[in-house]
Amino acid sequence: MLTIYQLDKSNGNVTNFFTSAGSRTEDLECDPISFADQDVDAMWSKDAYDNEIFAFEIPRGTCGIAGGSAPVPPLCLDIDNNGNNDNDEDGLCDNWEAFGIDANDDNVPDLQLYDVNENGTIEASERADPNHKDIYIEIDWMEQHAPDGAALLNVIDSFDKSPVANPDGATGVRLHIQRQEQAVNHNDNFTFGDCSDPAREGVPDFDTVKRDHFGTPSERSNLIQLTAKSFAFHYVMFIHNLLGQGSTSGCAEKPGNDVVISLGGWENVGGHNKGNTGQQSGTLMHELGHNLDLGHGGGDNINCKTNYLSVMNYLFQFDSKYVSGRPLDYSHEALPSIDEGGLSEPPGISGPGGLWTVYGPRTFLRPTVVDYAQVFSLGGLPPNWVVRTPADRPIDWNKNGVIDSDNLVSADINDFGIENHCEASNDEDLFGHDDWSNLFYYFWMRSDFAEGIHLTTAQVDEITYEEAISLSPDTDGDDVLNLVDNCPEVVNPGQEDSNGDGIGDACEPATTKEVVIDIKPGSDPNSINCKNSKDIIPVAILTTDTFDSLTVDHTTVTFEGAGEIHRVSGAPVRHEEDVDGDGDVDLVLHFRLGATTLTCDFTEGTLIGETFDGFAIEGIGTVRMVP
Repeated sequence: MLTIYQLDKSNGNVTNFFTSAGSRTEDLECDPISFADQDVDAMWSKDAYDNEIFAFEIPRGTCGIAGGSAPVPPLCLDIDNNGNNDNDEDGLCDNWEAFGIDANDDNVPDLQLYDVNENGTIEASERADPNHKDIYIEIDWMEQHAPDGAALLNVIDSFDKSPVANPDGATGVRLHIQRQEQAVNHNDNFTFGDCSDPAREGVPDFDTVKRDHFGTPSERSNLIQLTAKSFAFHYVMFIHNLLGQGSTSGCAEKPGNDVVISLGGWENVGGHNKGNTGQQSGTLMHELGHNLDLGHGGGDNINCKTNYLSVMNYLFQFDSKYVSGRPLDYSHEALPSIDEGGLSEPPGISGPGGLWTVYGPRTFLRPTVVDYAQVFSLGGLPPNWVVRTPADRPIDWNKNGVIDSDNLVSADINDFGIENHCEASNDEDLFGHDDWSNLFYYFWMRSDFAEGIHLTTAQVDEITYEEAISLSPDTDGDDVLNLVDNCPEVVNPGQEDSNGDGIGDACEPATTKEVVIDIKPGSDPNSINCKNSKDIIPVAILTTDTFDSLTVDHTTVTFEGAGEIHRVSGAPVRHEEDVDGDGDVDLVLHFRLGATTLTCDFTEGTLIGETFDGFAIEGIGTVRMVP
């Protein structure tokens, strides 16, 4: 039994605060936010009998201490006198976003939020806003595991297009990713708390790598500045494999600020197993979801739920595994709960139009279903048949080809045969969940914020490559499972991909136009310092007899996954110039090396985009990467 006493400051007497029967309290929540302007933390509890809520004053900086020392939170202030010190509730206090983070309380900001691309100015797209949700991430990586730039952009875009409401009236979350540096040489293994076997000699460890590489070199030389950054940034490491965990895709604190992406047992890209674009984007968004307190079932950890349309669900973590073109997204609404012991066919899951879902249980015999549903077999033999169906249509739960309005059905619909994840579990109640409305942004309020503390990682056991393959169908019947098929709905057993963009030639738009590009025009050789992430790379799209570079929609252009850079005003750096002296005007765009996928072993760089009338373009140029 826990008893909390209150000091009567008027006379110094200690009295029992709780007076209801039993005088017992339940639950404790440490809160460094609500009373920060009074320079104290609070411990919240409730009376077990009448549910009355109480807040107890405790010394500032107490929250977060759990077997390790967490830094004292900077003051969190109400800057507009509206009674709220975090208007947008994104975990970044209003004064931090507006003026910078003052980590040592000397009234001088130690860190402004934030020059993500490290060009010396905080551009409009990088700046934190007290009235619009922002999330900041620093990504480091192991040698040969630099994150795919397109994968990062996919995740940024998903957050930006989310339905999350903000005080400024706009929707979406601004996800700011600082693609920082290679932090460790290649090693087949890596350790990370309970996510792996214990640390051992010769194997890099997450806490050591983070201690030595979190922050920029200049930030690491200033402990106060580094402390300030720790309150605003999640830290993500892309590595090969977690020690003792085979090909598990990653691990993360739930909730928390630390993430590992471990796709060394997944798809080979560029001569090394590190996961393709879709596998990287799906896994990063999935693991970041755990940091934001999402489980595999949203509000719980029940996986493979038909009524939970989210990248947190193994059914939807990877595109084309079940549903080609599934959105990279968290769930937008809590769909009605489902009782596996009493399934009604007419309402189905009452999902949104335009989306598909999948249901089991697996059957060895091919079932008969209604005409708008699709039957397919999972990977391996004997066949394991499951059903894909529109989320907004009635669902033939018993797979007899008829929608029965009169009788309820009993079926284990989330049994997909994956041990510890999606296995037999009859008569479960499967609850929907609205992910976007329930993200937890205040990681620095939790015990795992203390460095070296990863108490919550043991809650999450992630999917392996072998398990993902066993869940993957072969939609087009070309003997290449969807998970690794570069064109899953068109027969292409040879998997030809002439431009190496991860999309099979059989699926590339016929309108793709090859254009001529000049990387670092005027330089011969066009050398790039591969260790200088701040290096600016100009790339010219040349006008020729058959192509006008000024027809290019610059907003669609990426160079090795990076978008063009902008000035602090928000204006682009691009310009028009006749770079090859042929009398025709060419388009020159600029990209930051640290935002691209270029590494020291590259000899070519690829630019892709579209013209204003929708035709895809692609240009490949040579580069000389200098260590």
